[in-house]
Amino acid sequence: MTKRTYTPKKRNKKRQYKEHGHQKAIFQLAKMYESQYPELKLMTGSLAGVNLDIQTARRAKDAGHKAGFPDIHLPVSRGQWFSLYIELKTDEGRASGEQLTIANMLREEGNLVLFIKGSEQAWNTIIKYLSMPKLVITKGEKPDAEKAQLPDDRRQVPLQTQGGTTPEGPGPGV
Repeated sequence: MTKRTYTPKKRNKKRQYKEHGHQKAIFQLAKMYESQYPELKLMTGSLAGVNLDIQTARRAKDAGHKAGFPDIHLPVSRGQWFSLYIELKTDEGRASGEQLTIANMLREEGNLVLFIKGSEQAWNTIIKYLSMPKLVITKGEKPDAEKAQLPDDRRQVPLQTQGGTTPEGPGPGV
């Protein structure tokens, strides 16, 4: 009888860590701006770029962590949406089929879901989203995501992490 061993999928570790760096920069900024935008205390992130051993990965899955969910979730209503989800991508990154399926399901439930390249654009999107008026829904009404758009240029907060370094913002969203 042959002993079976686990062979992990080959992943681009450099890309994985780059996405993690962008996500980390966003959460550092969120912490710095919590007094100005208290809603940022509600923002949560995924385990993007975190290498887990097989046992820990199984425990995470058993505890409800699901593949395909966006990297960042801000559960506050603004504009036409109930909450904001952001999937961070590198320049080379593309959305998987599973990510697209989850994004469409979240959109159908009245959420804004964006695929964004880089922390600078993601941070500016978060600030624009928070600058929008709160969503007010009357009984039986559902938001129309087709008509709603992010405002062009509401308050822009400079991208600067702790220590004064600025992560690269690789480009426009997907």
